[in-house]
Amino acid sequence: EAFVPSVYGGKGAFMWGASSKLFDAEGNVIGAIETIRDVTARKKTQQALIHSEQKYRSIFDNVVEGIFQTTPDGRFITVNPSLARIYGYSSPEELIETITDIGRQIYVNPDERDEFLRIIKEKGSLTNFELQIRKKDGSTLWASLNVHAVYDENGKPLYYEGTSEDITSRKLVEAALKESENKYRTLYESSRDGVVKIDMEGRFVEFNNSYLEMLGYTSEELVGRSYKEITPSQWETEEDSIVIEQIIGRGYSDVYEKEYRRKDGSIISVELRAYLIKEHGKNVGIWGIVRDITERKQI
Repeated sequence: EAFVPSVYGGKGAFMWGASSKLFDAEGNVIGAIETIRDVTARKKTQQALIHSEQKYRSIFDNVVEGIFQTTPDGRFITVNPSLARIYGYSSPEELIETITDIGRQIYVNPDERDEFLRIIKEKGSLTNFELQIRKKDGSTLWASLNVHAVYDENGKPLYYEGTSEDITSRKLVEAALKESENKYRTLYESSRDGVVKIDMEGRFVEFNNSYLEMLGYTSEELVGRSYKEITPSQWETEEDSIVIEQIIGRGYSDVYEKEYRRKDGSIISVELRAYLIKEHGKNVGIWGIVRDITERKQI
């Protein structure tokens, strides 16, 4: 039996042919019987499946993210070349053969494998699960996993499949930003000068403890109020001019003096400098660095 070009069907048709020899009583071939069956639809379906498989195989082999299937007990079934590369192995085959216990050989912290399994069991999937991975050479990287479970007809997990993305660069940036934020937060909170942030309508948004102590207010009492409420009226015209001409006009002010009215009604003298805050090219607020100079003014 074999596929044969159709001499009966139209253009593009496929036929399945089967032939049997006919013999006479003495065993001589005297003819043949041939049967032809139209299998065009089946062939087209097969060709479509082959094309589809080739397309998704190309995606599987060339996508940047690592793709994998694993058994519930921690062995890789299938991995793509990107996952092997991310984890430091020369080929998918080497990774599959080498790793027999994902939790102990791949996870830097094996307890995270227990957490992974707990979430999968509870929800059937997990998204953006971040953990540290141990590469073949012993170095580590940060990975983000997106995984779901595939079950049999009885609800038993057959395997887990998903993707793994190397997020080491992002985690390093986040760590650096956190360190920087912590450093400047310490300076912000420990500064003897008051540090205050207002929005473009002049309402208090943020301030450090020195600013609150300077004025005698609590955070709850001050947030959302306008700075003009604690500024004696004789300073309003001059300060409006500084805001428009210097802060908005060029992005910062010269050091200037004004007065504040404290919560208890007393007046203090301050000097301050202000800086415009921009986000995506839009003015969103103003930072002020404020120093109490009452004692100096009295002297």
